Amino acid sequence: MKVIHLLLAAAVAAAAVPATAQRLPVPIVNHDNVAVTRADGKAASADDVKKAILTASQATGRKWAVVESAPGVLVATYLVRTHTVVAEIRYSGSQFSVAYKDSVNMKYGSGADGKGVIHPFYNQWVMEFIQAIRAELART
Repeated sequence: MKVIHLLLAAAVAAAAVPATAQRLPVPIVNHDNVAVTRADGKAASADDVKKAILTASQATGRKWAVVESAPGVLVATYLVRTHTVVAEIRYSGSQFSVAYKDSVNMKYGSGADGKGVIHPFYNQWVMEFIQAIRAELART
């Protein structure tokens, strides 16, 4: 009977821990040289890609704040509650790259291999943003 009570207590304790606290950091995924493709098959200009990124930043349920830091370089910031992620986007007419730049309250650290790790939602949010960018480019 005591074993059943201990198992029940352990199950209740595990359920009481918030789901976000249970997520372990994962390796940061940077997206290098994502090919730009347009629906009409024509080559895109760097301005076309920039416009697609800016439109995509507002196209999903997540609103990214995007500012230009240099020609061909945008910095995208997403805030949710107490969490902030910042990604750098380098673009041209033929490709774009999205790389981790900074974060707040996202379990960022160095993994066993010395590479960056972060809360898994970072990779998910960036992938959703990239999919939105590709969707915008496909409309041009």
